[in-house]
Amino acid sequence: MVIVSPVNRKSVSDAIYEQLRDAILGDSLSAGDLLPAERELAQQAGVNRQAVREALQRLRQMHLVEIVHGGGAR
Repeated sequence: MVIVSPVNRKSVSDAIYEQLRDAILGDSLSAGDLLPAERELAQQAGVNRQAVREALQRLRQMHLVEIVHGGGAR
């Protein structure tokens, strides 16, 4: 008898990545828009900045954002 089924686990950075990806690919952001600062994104999501950094790096690897040191992400 099976009482529980496998749980789909997702890391915090995965969840942030998916939300940002959806905002970029959807109508929430336009090409070239500056994303909020890491600190602001972390506060909005209630997570630490490292999770936001990991999500942004994944977006950069997918060529969805350009990150400029000291200049933010677009």
